[in-house]
Amino acid sequence: MAENVIGRVTATENKPTTCDIVRFWVEDNVVIRPFDVVRIPHLSASETYAIIQELSFITDSPGHLASYVSADFGDVGAEPLNRRLGTTIAEARILCNTKIPPVGYAGPACRQGRSGQGMGGGHRAYPTIATGITKSAALANRTCRQRCR
Repeated sequence: MAENVIGRVTATENKPTTCDIVRFWVEDNVVIRPFDVVRIPHLSASETYAIIQELSFITDSPGHLASYVSADFGDVGAEPLNRRLGTTIAEARILCNTKIPPVGYAGPACRQGRSGQGMGGGHRAYPTIATGITKSAALANRTCRQRCR
């Protein structure tokens, strides 16, 4: 499983995990896209499956001008004074939980394997025009319902 971990769940006072939404930071150099399905193992061997809806990049900067001298802002050749800490945050809509919602803080977020096993079947999700939902999401949802019975 370690090779499939792509990040860790994050929960803040203003943006907690819920029964519907989970957020996780993404490890550097990992490429993910909206509609990818992720698996998040947590308490009591429970697993949560979620589909990525939004990706954002956040830094420790309090504002857009913080890294530049005011006279340099707008100069595309200017170098920032400080290197900022930053990460990509993924927001994912929960498709299902096998046992216990919501997801706890700092749990691993895992990419679905290419072996075809598990929720999502390792397939790349793509929109279907007829239903408006993704095929991987539909497969994950169907498989989750079967496991939760």
